Amino acid sequence: MGKRSMRFLHHQILENKDKFTQQDIQCVTWKGQTYYGLCKEVNDRFVALEDKNSAWYNRKKHQHQIELSNIKEIIFDKISEW
Repeated sequence: MGKRSMRFLHHQILENKDKFTQQDIQCVTWKGQTYYGLCKEVNDRFVALEDKNSAWYNRKKHQHQIELSNIKEIIFDKISEW
């Protein structure tokens, strides 16, 4: 199975939200912080994701709500079907 990284810049997030909802995404902020997790919700104010990196040090499922104005881009791997 091949993978292809799909990038959506800040102005493309709302119009493409159905493509990465319920997908593992990387959310890059303007400050350079990167959040990785399962995208739970995208609305006109924020992107909500469940942190995948927290499982190794505790069993809680951390939730992040990142405001759209702080997001530079969203990246996810599209798995191609053969």
